[in-house]
Amino acid sequence: MLKNYTAIFCLLFFKLSAQTYFTPQLDKNSDVPLAEYELGIATYFNTNVENEYKRQEYYLTFNDFGLRKDKPVKELTIDTNTDGTIEYYYQFNQDGTIAHFKDYVDENNRSYEYFENLIVIKQESLVKYKDRVFSTSIDSIFFDHNRNIVKELYSSALHGTGGVNTFRKVVEYQFSKSNQLEKKYYYSVRKRPGYSKDFIDGKEIFYENYKDSIVEKGYYAKEQKTELADKTDEEKGLISKSVYYLNNSNIVDRVKVFYSYSSSDVKYDFTINYDKLGRVANYQDRDKESCSFSYDKNGKINQIKRKNKKEPEVVINYIYDNNGRFIYSQKKGEKEKIRPRYFTYEKFGNWETETWDTVIKGVKFTTLITRKISYY
Repeated sequence: MLKNYTAIFCLLFFKLSAQTYFTPQLDKNSDVPLAEYELGIATYFNTNVENEYKRQEYYLTFNDFGLRKDKPVKELTIDTNTDGTIEYYYQFNQDGTIAHFKDYVDENNRSYEYFENLIVIKQESLVKYKDRVFSTSIDSIFFDHNRNIVKELYSSALHGTGGVNTFRKVVEYQFSKSNQLEKKYYYSVRKRPGYSKDFIDGKEIFYENYKDSIVEKGYYAKEQKTELADKTDEEKGLISKSVYYLNNSNIVDRVKVFYSYSSSDVKYDFTINYDKLGRVANYQDRDKESCSFSYDKNGKINQIKRKNKKEPEVVINYIYDNNGRFIYSQKKGEKEKIRPRYFTYEKFGNWETETWDTVIKGVKFTTLITRKISYY
């Protein structure tokens, strides 16, 4: 059960950090506490936080690769098995934003164009064969003067031997004059060869902003934006409801998630506590299942404690190397290191190689990733 709360908690508070888990072989992996647990942000309710409408790497800069901030990176290549073959290539602008990405594994090329209130991301296949599947897409992301995402227009085409699959998506965000998110709207159309009808999906999410809470309600909106005034939740087709309670610092400190069939039956209810520095100290559900965090002098999570009614307390320690990079976790009282990874560094302090071992049927296999970095 506690894993369910962790998943919801991460969804609510996870920094966007540019959708890094969609990008191959970055600095972060699923065991890094930062990726799973460092969750303190001012408020969840802005469009720059990950949500159910999966986005591209809008804000991806060299900082998201675990690269030092004091020396701008020009190019980065990644050899995932150190055989001399480059699998991934990244080019950055001098301000740190990503300019190009080439994926030689899936044979895709992605380019980024930046305007005052717009980012355009284009993707196409590196190679095109008549007898092979390849895809193209264009993604346009619009911002307001507060740098909130207010609109996304996405279209893609998958070319195959059976014809062309197309997909179009619109996502819109509406903010109040005080910069509070009031509504999200999502609508998509998918066309597939051999099907007479289009696959249509749509959703509207409304936010009722109060002084000490925000109520989120989601409804289906397949054909067009719905007119929901003067209707009950049942008449509107309510599909989701959550309530987020705010503390005096306008940070969420309690969350209630309701069942999809009801606006009153609670599915999850948990509280979040913060330390004096505003970091997540612990969270606990109504059944007293909890998870707490402690930090080292550098502000990195070095221990997590999990408790529930059915199992004894689990304490996990997180270990970092001399450069402050997470390398493995370890249960308290046990010698085994959980998925240890080790790094070597180049002269500017960026990691150059990453090594870990995998044992399969008693045979140990060593993986060695090599990065090459050039600078401005």
